[in-house]
Amino acid sequence: MDDDGVSPLEAKDLAIAMEESLPRARALVEKVVQALGQGRDAEALLYLPDVLRAYGLLWVELPEARGVLKQEETAMLLQVLAGLGARVNLEDAPLPRQRADLCWQVPMLLERLRQLGTELPGWVDLLEEQLIRVGALQYRDLHQADPDHPLMRARALTLMLHLCGLHDPPVPWKVLIAKALLLEEVVAAESSPQVDDGIREQLGVWRETLERVGILDAELNERIATTGATDGSNRAAIDLEEQIKTDVVHWLNDNPAVSVPVELRLVCGPEARVVPHDRLRLNLNLAPLLNLPGGVPIEPLVEAFFRPMREQDCGPGFCLREPISSLYESLELLWSQGQELSLEGLARLASASAAWNRCGGPGALGARLLGSSLRIARLRDGSSVLRPEPLELMALQAVLYRHGDLEAVLSAIRRHHLDPAWMNRRREAVVGAPFDLEECLRRLHTEWGFYASGAAPLECLEQWSRSAMGALLGGQVTGTLHSLDLLPVAQMMHRSCGRAPELMQWPSDQDLYSFLAGKEVVLATTLPTDQVEAHHGSGRAFELFSDLRIAPYGLRCVQVPCSRYPHRPGTGFGETLEECLDTVDTLFRQRPFKVFVAACGAYGLPLCEAVHSRYGVSCLCSGDRMNAYFGMEQAAMADWRAGSRIRENWQTVAA
Repeated sequence: MDDDGVSPLEAKDLAIAMEESLPRARALVEKVVQALGQGRDAEALLYLPDVLRAYGLLWVELPEARGVLKQEETAMLLQVLAGLGARVNLEDAPLPRQRADLCWQVPMLLERLRQLGTELPGWVDLLEEQLIRVGALQYRDLHQADPDHPLMRARALTLMLHLCGLHDPPVPWKVLIAKALLLEEVVAAESSPQVDDGIREQLGVWRETLERVGILDAELNERIATTGATDGSNRAAIDLEEQIKTDVVHWLNDNPAVSVPVELRLVCGPEARVVPHDRLRLNLNLAPLLNLPGGVPIEPLVEAFFRPMREQDCGPGFCLREPISSLYESLELLWSQGQELSLEGLARLASASAAWNRCGGPGALGARLLGSSLRIARLRDGSSVLRPEPLELMALQAVLYRHGDLEAVLSAIRRHHLDPAWMNRRREAVVGAPFDLEECLRRLHTEWGFYASGAAPLECLEQWSRSAMGALLGGQVTGTLHSLDLLPVAQMMHRSCGRAPELMQWPSDQDLYSFLAGKEVVLATTLPTDQVEAHHGSGRAFELFSDLRIAPYGLRCVQVPCSRYPHRPGTGFGETLEECLDTVDTLFRQRPFKVFVAACGAYGLPLCEAVHSRYGVSCLCSGDRMNAYFGMEQAAMADWRAGSRIRENWQTVAA
């Protein structure tokens, strides 16, 4: 074992993964540094957030490499910081707004550098003070030149408060500027007919900063506290935020020296308090948050849970459980008690989950990330393991919850079936927002291969949904990062059938190949079946990876026709599905098979439901990615196990 507790074999795999992932992050750093050196400030500002995101993803993907990643990220961010300093201090300096915007990035970079915990060179503190001072004064000057531009004043205040915190006691002239700017913000809020939650929250953050550096006076504090009379819903949100922070502070005070890392979990239990806890587990209960009116944002309440931990710098003492497994577990209990969440409440779970990962993970609290606590699906004869795609789950949600609107949307799709621009148009997705019904059904046609019959489009969609639901109820359903899309469907399943599918983890790749070993397998795919079968017959399909053992198995294929818009191989989806099932039936009568694998878009779940019902065989479905298990190289799966692939044994095919 090395210092990080990694075995030699794990270290080899880790080195391969690092070799693949690090260049992407380093390339972004190089783009930022080059842009700064060549005076392309807008380009540098565009790529800088991507740098932090890239390294944040590496911490999630490669938690075993924390020692190497810490040194790597520190070195790269110091390069960026030095590049910012050099650009701001050039004799041919950028324009005032560009110069200020470059300085605005410094606190974000330094916060991340200090979270990493490595010793920083002495020049960092000097550069920090200089760049923060330049940025604060530039923004103040820009504000004075254009008093109607509130962003300049807000940024000037934020940087000046940062500057005040660099000295103890703060430098008097900096304090005067900070208080004058904050007073302007308060006056502007007081004169506004309505103070929204964002302004109120920002005033609170500035007030806390003044208090932390010891320069908050009673009069200013009172004016901030009373700014913006709140209505009942806002008052309830503010009270709940205070309760969350108070409960967490009390827990921290009662448990000052826990030797084992405490697990942080996101749950939803209507009968529980807002911060349920014991000595080794601290939960945030979303149920009271979801009861607030829809206009009240949920993200600040999630952030309030983490704020006391961050202020006490105790992130390393916590482990952050990914939210899906704990949420699903608590919702199953809720459903079993006859309770349900509204569609709006279910949608807000996505916003809460995104805020949970952002506030508790790398770049914020810095808690150690824990994987899923869901059970791993068991591969055994006669069982099905299914991983539904987000688009399929949205379409099922449409049928279950918005049935009355379906006919009009399907009619619109029929009217525009000769208009590719209309069929393929896309709107930007917003986390937590209700999905767009029309776009969902268009995508089901254009991306997933469903095509409604001209004579009875609604009946055709209902047939697909019944088969897909039957497959999910009869199999082991596995989750992904998008498993929150399953919640509305699972809730309706529980209402109608008295149970929801248990959510599990997809089995390991080695377990899947071991399960196939020696069995007769049938694969339904939209790829050219002659290529798939020839690749299998060559033996190369058993030598795909350097770290996996793939024992021989038999393989026959069912050619599923392409029916993504604009293709229509028959009168409707149901007709093509029956033709595929006829082919499966012919293969089974010729020679029975043990495992059926579906990699064929919208046909996957309905085929698995029918095949399992007719023949009792094991069924596997995880979207079109199942093709990769047979050595079919496609762009959508290019990164899957890329580090251990034996490249010459893969067959490249069109998507």
